[in-house]
Amino acid sequence: MASSVQEMLIASVPDHLKEEVSGLISSSRTAEEERLRKRRSEGRKFAQFTDDEIKTKAESMSLHLAVARLVMEVWSSKMKRHVEHLILQKAVQEKYLEERHLKWINVFDGYESGDESWLVDNQDDTIVDLLWNIFNMKQHFQQTYDHRLWIQRSFDRLANFMPELHPEIIDRHDLSKFAFSQAVGYTVKWVHSGWHSIWSMSCSLHLNNEPHHPDMWLSTHTPQEKYRRLELWTKDACDFYKGTPYGISLTAINLRSEELAIPFLLESFIDMVAIEWERKKGKNLSITNADLAYVHERYLDRYTKEQKQIIQKLIKTIQSCEEGQSSKGFITVELNQ
Repeated sequence: MASSVQEMLIASVPDHLKEEVSGLISSSRTAEEERLRKRRSEGRKFAQFTDDEIKTKAESMSLHLAVARLVMEVWSSKMKRHVEHLILQKAVQEKYLEERHLKWINVFDGYESGDESWLVDNQDDTIVDLLWNIFNMKQHFQQTYDHRLWIQRSFDRLANFMPELHPEIIDRHDLSKFAFSQAVGYTVKWVHSGWHSIWSMSCSLHLNNEPHHPDMWLSTHTPQEKYRRLELWTKDACDFYKGTPYGISLTAINLRSEELAIPFLLESFIDMVAIEWERKKGKNLSITNADLAYVHERYLDRYTKEQKQIIQKLIKTIQSCEEGQSSKGFITVELNQ
C-alpha cells in the first residue's frame, strides 16, 4: 500500500517537487514517532505505550499524515482549488451536498499569495481516489452530512420556539467544514484519530469564524475583526428580512460584547441539541420536545451569564409546553437585541 500511495503522491506534483514529496511518508512517520514519545514522557495518553507500539501507531498514521501535508503544505493554491473543486463535485454527485451550497463553502478562506502557481491536471482520477478513498475524506463528508441532518431535524422540531432563527442559517450550518482548509484537518482528527498542526489550524479556523461558536465573539477579536467575519458570512445571503440578511443588521450588533448575536446563539443551542440527539439520546425520532431540548447546565457555561439565562429560559419554555402546542411569542422579549 505504502509504495502505491507514494506513487500517487509523487504523481500529484510537478517534477521539481517529486523528490521532496517522495520522502513525505517516511518523514511523517518519524515526526509522529517523536510526537508520541514526547507525549509518553509527559505521562499523557500514550504513557503506557512501548517503543514497538509507538512505532506501530506512527506507521498506521504515516500515510494519512503524508496526504494531509501534501495538500496543505506542498500543493500550490491553484492545485488545492482545482482538487477541492473535484472533491466538492463528487460530494454533490454522492448527495452529501447540493449545488446551491457550494457558494458558501469557502466563505472564510483567503486565497494564498506568493506561492508557486502550478497545476497538475492530468491525474485527476488518481488524486480524487487518493483523497476520497485512501485518505478517506469521504467519511468526514459523511460525518458532516449526518450532523447537518440532525441539525435540520432539531430545528424542524423546535423552530416555532425561536422565530429569530432564520431557516437558511440552519441550512448553512457547518458548510465551511467541506472546504479543504477544514476538511483535511478534520479528517486527520475525526476519521483517523490522529493529531497534527493541520488539525489544530482547521479547528481554530472553524471556531473563530463560524458565528454560532462563542469563540468568534471573544474580546480577543477586535470589533473590526468580528464585523469582517460576519460580513463574509452574510455576503451571499439568499433571503433578506427587514432589509438585511436573515434579518441581521451588522451595524446594530454590539461587537464589543462577547455575547453572540441572538440568531447565532439560537443556532448554537440547536447545535448542542442535535449533538445530544444523535450521540446521547439514541436518535430516537419519537423523543418529546421536552426531552429533546434538555441540555445539561455544564454545556451552557460557554455563554455569558445573560445568554446562559436566555437559553435556560428557552429550555424551560419548551419543556413546559405540551407536544404540538403553538409557541409563538414565548421568547420575543428576552431575545430582543
